[in-house]
Amino acid sequence: MAKAGKKVLVLEQHDVAGGNTHTFEENGYEFDTGLHYIGGMVGDKRSLLRFLFDYITDNGVEWEQMDNTYDIAVTRSGTEREEFRIRSGFKEYKSDLLNRFPDEANAIETYFKMVDWAINVTIVSQDSNGSAI
Repeated sequence: MAKAGKKVLVLEQHDVAGGNTHTFEENGYEFDTGLHYIGGMVGDKRSLLRFLFDYITDNGVEWEQMDNTYDIAVTRSGTEREEFRIRSGFKEYKSDLLNRFPDEANAIETYFKMVDWAINVTIVSQDSNGSAI
């Protein structure tokens, strides 16, 4: 907003400025709340998300494709450890969720329909210079 000439006031509730860009410990576990990765549409220059990132950074961020498996969710029960690998791509992620949680198929299908809708309504048009129309 400041870049567009608007006055901006930033308020921070935490004792450390930065919002989701710090770490904290709770019950012996460390949590990193900062930006880890940005999925999906940031690679599509027509997406609103990509347009906004390019705008606020003056095209100063170079984006890298993530590895196929970019995260692993780990749960433990006593000494048993279970992993759920999170893969790039909506089709792969959806398929993995449906295979791992077959009783939640309705909720998973609904979630992905909502994500698809949100993606489709945030595609912006651009002129030949890459500026939003």
